[in-house]
Amino acid sequence: MHWHGSLLAQAFLFFGAVCTPIHGGHAKDAPKQQLDKLLEAYKAYGLPPLPEDAKLVRYEATEEWVRDGEKVPASWALAFRVRAEKHGAEDQLLIGLWRWDSSLYKKQEVVEPNARLILRVNPSRNDLMTAIHCHARGWHALAEALLKRHTKEGDKAPQDELAVAAWDHWTSDLSSPSVDWKQLTPRLRFLLDRRPGPFKDHHRDFLRSMELALQPSKAKPSSVDEILDRLVHERIEVGDMRGLPDTPTYNKLAMLGFQAVPTLLEHIELRP
Repeated sequence: MHWHGSLLAQAFLFFGAVCTPIHGGHAKDAPKQQLDKLLEAYKAYGLPPLPEDAKLVRYEATEEWVRDGEKVPASWALAFRVRAEKHGAEDQLLIGLWRWDSSLYKKQEVVEPNARLILRVNPSRNDLMTAIHCHARGWHALAEALLKRHTKEGDKAPQDELAVAAWDHWTSDLSSPSVDWKQLTPRLRFLLDRRPGPFKDHHRDFLRSMELALQPSKAKPSSVDEILDRLVHERIEVGDMRGLPDTPTYNKLAMLGFQAVPTLLEHIELRP
């Protein structure tokens, strides 16, 4: 998940980050202007705001380990400690856009948000989101240092990276009962229309499939086609496959057995 680097290398990166403008064709704006635009896009994509009581923490992302007989130092990164969404559950670490139970990371400490903090953490693929969150908090020096270092290390334009991260966030749990496809599809369409560059054909095909799935079924009642149309909208919690066979629609399809196979094959779209 995280990139490794020595503290000496981080020192060179730090001085380069705070003393030189962003270059390499990613953006011509000054760091603050670029962060303003990234934060505006973040909000436009409907991504969740950072909780007001979130605490900035430095945590050990990977422990020290041995490779080919040589020690590889531990990797440290930045995250935000937040309250769990479920009442009574343990606190979580917001790493980029993803929440993880805080107990998964044994070593962590609350830190002050200053630019020199990047000397004590390794480059991480989540630094862009952390920079945007810090900028939203008003911690501009740290946000700019993170963004500059991330741009030097990365090979994608920050706006493209943000758009793809938003797509991944919104499509990570499509089968959850809490996800409303009718609300989600316009959001994904907005992403593709606003920032088409980083997206591929499979993204567009995926969205088209969702839009088709939302159209009213024209299949004959109680036919295999009609059962399959209803099955598309079954919702289960991710990882809880035990609930799938208990749904009436799934059971009805299973009881048809080989009778359903020809129709199932018709729904398979072969691609070269």
